[in-house]
Amino acid sequence: MELKIISEKQSTLPRRDVEATITYEDATTPSRKQLQELIAKKSHGKENLVVIKSIKPIYGQREARFSAFIYEHEDSMKKIEQAKMILKNQGKKQEKPEEKKTEG
Repeated sequence: MELKIISEKQSTLPRRDVEATITYEDATTPSRKQLQELIAKKSHGKENLVVIKSIKPIYGQREARFSAFIYEHEDSMKKIEQAKMILKNQGKKQEKPEEKKTEG
């Protein structure tokens, strides 16, 4: 897989905004976990502080464009990002509250 960072800018928030493309050999688009690992290595950050916001495969090509945020601290990530997005990037599913059945 080849990662190419298109833009990386420091946000007013305690994070960096990254736009990048990835070229891959497999038939499937890389997972969020794989992208987190690649971004962390390339930008000298920590994997658990990288949040992949969107992945958009390019039709007919083995290439995808994605956007990510690289946070400086875990505390700031938890304050800014939705819990749902953090769980999604950790590979966990959000548990839905059980519905009570009414008999009648």
